[in-house]
Parts: sequence; C-alpha cells; structure tokens
Amino acid sequence: MTWWILWIYRHCLSGIRVLGHIAFDGTKLKANASVRQTRDRDGLEKEIERIKEQMRQMIQSSAKIDALEDQKYPEGDGSEVAEELRRKEYRLKKLQEAMEGLEREKLKKINVTDPESRLMKDSRKVIRPSYNGQIAVDEKEQVIVAADVSQNTTDHASELRPLVEQVERNLGALPKEGSADAGYSSYDNLEYAEVKGLDIYMPDNFLESLDKKEENEKRYHKSNFLYGEMRDTYICPEGKELKRWAEQKREGKPSLLLYRGESCRECAVKERFTTRGGADSESRWPGATFGGDEG
Repeated sequence: MTWWILWIYRHCLSGIRVLGHIAFDGTKLKANASVRQTRDRDGLEKEIERIKEQMRQMIQSSAKIDALEDQKYPEGDGSEVAEELRRKEYRLKKLQEAMEGLEREKLKKINVTDPESRLMKDSRKVIRPSYNGQIAVDEKEQVIVAADVSQNTTDHASELRPLVEQVERNLGALPKEGSADAGYSSYDNLEYAEVKGLDIYMPDNFLESLDKKEENEKRYHKSNFLYGEMRDTYICPEGKELKRWAEQKREGKPSLLLYRGESCRECAVKERFTTRGGADSESRWPGATFGGDEG
C-alpha cells in the first residue's frame, strides 16, 4: 500500500509543478461539544463556586457516611462517594481550564468541553462550537495543495494569507491566479494578494449583501449618498444636500461625523427611510469617501 501512496504523491507533484489556478474555500467543522456547555465569565464563576461548595460538603460529611456504611454495610468500601468526588474534581478542573482560556484569549464565552472551539454560524445559520476548515485546490489536477484549521469565525479576516503561504511552502511556487467566495472579500486580503503578485478573483461581499436587500433599501443605502469633498457635504438619492452638524468624540477611536439634511422634514419618502423622526442623517469616518464625489 505504501508504494501506491508514494506513486500518487509523486504524480501529483509532477502534475502541478507549474501552478495555474488555485481555488480557496472554507467550511465550518462542528466540534465534538455541545453548545449547552458554553459559558461566559459569570456562568463559569457561579459553577466553580457551586462545585467547590458541593465538594466541601461531601468531604465534611465523608466521615459520617463512612461510619454509617460500616454499620449498615460492613463489606462496603464507600466507592460511590469516592467516584462522585472524582467526577466533581474532574468537572472543576475543566471549568478552571476554561476560565484560564477565557482570560488568556480575552473571550466573552468559551466552551467547557472543548475550550479551543469557537461559536460559529454554519451554512444552515445554526450557531454551535466549531472550527473553520480551509483548503486550497489546484484547478487542473483537482488536488488539495494546502489545508488548515483555525479558530477564526470568518474567512475575510486572516484566512487567505496562511493558505497562500502554505501553497508556496508545499510546492515551492505561487499560483498565477486564484478564486474565492465573497467570504474572503476584504481590503486586507486584496492588498496581500497584490503584494504577492497573485491575481485573485472574489465577489465583493458588500455588493453581494446589498443584492439581497429590497430595492428601496438598496436605493437609500449609505453607498448611494455622494460625498463632496470641496463642500464637505453629502447628496442623498433624492438630490438633497446634507451638511455636517455634529462630531462625536470617542475614546481610542476616530471621531464620528454626523450629517443632516435641512429639507428632510418635507421629503415624501422621509417616513419610510428614516428612524429618528427628524432630519435625515448620514455618518462617515474622517477622510473616507462613500459613493464618489459631487464635483
């Protein structure tokens, strides 16, 4: 059997020495753990204290239990109590390990059964403890040339780079081009691909999510508000001007600039597309431009 595996390995390498197109994809892999075993800090602290108290009471009453068992069951060995105590000790250890992981990783929640897993939403929109599996496949030979598993809940944050680097390590070369779904769509991934000289094709995640909205939502999405740098104003889809009216300071973050239209109260579509009851407003990060320029 070994010679057959070696033959396949050599055949694959010989067939993909010159890389053409590589497809990248990811999928959620369910962890061997129940979502009911997921705890936040408060839940961990409460259960740890409860088990400690239970163990304390068990230890305090162990002498009385042993005495009673010796009287009623001279041949008994008290194994039931000892076994229950061992289960409590094991659970306490798992809870303490989970607490350490929660603090070390600065997480909001952690699974006690599998602390390394993370709560992720799968293709059926079910949230449960999972891992993020990643693969890279050669288009011509249909062979997996790189594979990885991570704790990241999404692909757009940092999943493309390790796959590309692994392809380069495994085969000694980079592919000429690659493709990925909208889950990988991010500025960081596009910038990394450009630096590596990799032509990457992927749908724009923003546009894909926008396509799923109703037509009215699309029309009044913030991307359709045109920013004019010269006047520092926005133009809404109805052609009305929005001027800056406030700036919100935020500690450790850029200020948030707010824009308001003076004629929004008389607008025929105001009730359908605003929520504050007053003037419409649009916000942006300093230095950013949405949708273009009014000229």
